[in-house]
Amino acid sequence: EPAPVELLRSVAGLGGPETRRALAAALREGVLHGPFRDGGYAFPYGLARRAAYEAVAEPERPVLHLRAARALARHTSPYPLAGMAGHYR
Repeated sequence: EPAPVELLRSVAGLGGPETRRALAAALREGVLHGPFRDGGYAFPYGLARRAAYEAVAEPERPVLHLRAARALARHTSPYPLAGMAGHYR
């Protein structure tokens, strides 16, 4: 499911300019696709999502999961509760 820019920014902990640069690089490299009609971005394949996850150091993963869960909880868009709960594990 595509993620809005604000959600990506919150999880990454980046400011606006840094987020735009990171998105531009990810799009250029084919790591992300978008923006979609709703303005969100997504991994083109499950394997790309998995590779990005594996690239994050294991000690950093719980921190990013917590950021993701909190950002999803703040977001006004409807997200499946199961997806949010997966970040709290």
